[in-house]
Amino acid sequence: MPQAQPQSPAQRTAGMTPAPLPARRGLGARSLVLLACGVLAMTGCRSNPADGEVAFARKFSGPIGMADEAKNAVVKSQEEWRALWAAGGPGRVAPPVELDWSKSMLIAVALGSRPSGGFSVMIEKVTREGSRLFVTARETRPAPDSMQTTMVTAPFDCVELPRFEGRVVFTVE
Repeated sequence: MPQAQPQSPAQRTAGMTPAPLPARRGLGARSLVLLACGVLAMTGCRSNPADGEVAFARKFSGPIGMADEAKNAVVKSQEEWRALWAAGGPGRVAPPVELDWSKSMLIAVALGSRPSGGFSVMIEKVTREGSRLFVTARETRPAPDSMQTTMVTAPFDCVELPRFEGRVVFTVE
């Protein structure tokens, strides 16, 4: 029996139909959509890029302030600022404030009358969610049985932030 001679690759494929190459499996449209959703979920996608924490600057704060009654205020003009203090009682005069009212506004939280020293309030966080601004303030009270001044106080805090035209929601904890 004659022995078969080794064939070259060209001789082996002569007269044969090449087999189809397997289809390339890249990222199809469905895979891209799933990938995009995953990336957005991991990065905390917001519906509005302006949503989130709002930077602010403390302007005025103290133990005796703008009102004997608890009050939260959004102030968008010099006239509103003066009126807010005048409404707090006789002899109250608004401290001078220099703002570009077309770009900035003030947010104020007043606790109202407290029976002694040791009380304070501080605006801790301002957050924007769509057409609403959430202001979170914290009241601090004196420790039980602690020594405090024996005078009526009216703690307040006031911050400046970029002007906002939506609804403002206050929470004092």
